[in-house]
Amino acid sequence: MRIMKLPGSAAIALLCLTIALFSCRKDNDPYSRYRDQEPLPAKYRNLVLVSFTDKKTTPFSLTAPQAYLSQRAIERRQRQQIKIDSTDLPVAKPYLDSVLRLVKGRLIHTSRWLNYAVIQYPDDMDPKVLSALSFVNDVRPWGLYEPESIPELPGNDMIGGVAPQVKTGTDTLRDLPVSDKGYGRTWKLMKMHKAKALHEAGYRGKGKLIAVLSDGFGYLHEKNGFSHLFRENKIAATYDFVNNQENVYNSGDGGTYLTGIMAGLIPGEYVGLAPEASFALLRVEANATEEPVDETSWIAAMEYADSIGTDIVSSSSVFGLYFDDPAFNIRPEEANGKTAMSSRVADAAFAKGMLVVQMLNGGGARKIVAPPADAFNVITAGNLREYNGRVFDDYSPLNTPTADGRMKPELGALSSGVPILDFYGDAYDLAYSPPIIAGLTACLWQAYPNKTATDIRQLLFRASGDGSKPNNIRGYGLTDFEKALLSGK
Repeated sequence: MRIMKLPGSAAIALLCLTIALFSCRKDNDPYSRYRDQEPLPAKYRNLVLVSFTDKKTTPFSLTAPQAYLSQRAIERRQRQQIKIDSTDLPVAKPYLDSVLRLVKGRLIHTSRWLNYAVIQYPDDMDPKVLSALSFVNDVRPWGLYEPESIPELPGNDMIGGVAPQVKTGTDTLRDLPVSDKGYGRTWKLMKMHKAKALHEAGYRGKGKLIAVLSDGFGYLHEKNGFSHLFRENKIAATYDFVNNQENVYNSGDGGTYLTGIMAGLIPGEYVGLAPEASFALLRVEANATEEPVDETSWIAAMEYADSIGTDIVSSSSVFGLYFDDPAFNIRPEEANGKTAMSSRVADAAFAKGMLVVQMLNGGGARKIVAPPADAFNVITAGNLREYNGRVFDDYSPLNTPTADGRMKPELGALSSGVPILDFYGDAYDLAYSPPIIAGLTACLWQAYPNKTATDIRQLLFRASGDGSKPNNIRGYGLTDFEKALLSGK
């Protein structure tokens, strides 16, 4: 279910292929989604990534960006003096038509920024024939893809069943003390990052759009503390890039917990760090497999987030550590911010005016800063734990620079002892760090709406505790958001 209709959706193109196996179906739209395709026959499992040489035949133009970018996305670029360029144009439809027809293919994803298509083809076809096309630059095997059978979600026994809805709106925040009494379990995050001044001044993320990229948002529409998002139309968009559907509430629930850190609202018990922000809930990972298509799902979600006007991305996915087929795993020397497609897309998002807050990887024995955490302009966050009110460094195999020697993470944030909405206790997961920084950054950016993504990123670093001596454990350290608020004037 998508709550708010996005600008320009009427421009979604219909691509009808004369393929015996498929009836007419909707193609990917200019917002980087693919939509409403027929169920796959069993012999469709293999994927190929086809890169194109150019976009010469695209029907879109730089002079009419409203056809493929929302007004909000255009205005974000204008505020930051960022030009719309050829990378913003969708992949050329005639090229897609040709390659799909030639291999009787099914479109999975496209990328505007990297100019490719991920295509599924039947076992009796050889995708190498695509290399002969003059507009095809490269053809690469891209693993397997089998759509999930979405199960009926089991009862949420961990929290004692579906929590009752608390009919609370953000208007209650006006009279709520910014203290442990008013905020309950999330007060320790506010206190740790000295963010009280933000919320007391009324900066709670209003007007900012945060995209949450995760493995699913199961139960979010039923959970205690999210009702204000629906009642106040703060869910700007939802999309499941794994299963090609708008419903993100019937799969994994990792994203539900991530969103709660920023958006949850139960006065006196749990107040998210950006409770007045709007959110795009984007599912990018399958739960039972690790395939390269997860990375291109993430890329499609990033470009979609850009096209709807997202300001900040909270990403809790990494790629290339342990794919089901090890041949696709990233080599240590490739974790340099330039090799992996997801890393290049993360930097492209920053160039379009978005801030990307990324989790550090759980590489275990593989001491690699896994993409997209190795990107140059993401804010990789995490690696701290809390016990009895004290913050400790989490000394682990994660404390390593990128292959080209750059420091990671950039900012310290809790990965352990994180309060989770509708959960009995605090939790440990590296995925919980990005929403802490993303939520508070939305509040800071609300205070300075005319600052660019570069301005805000540097402001965070300058206001952090280890700014003079950054390291590979805390990066620039814990950000003091009161200092950032004052120094941003």
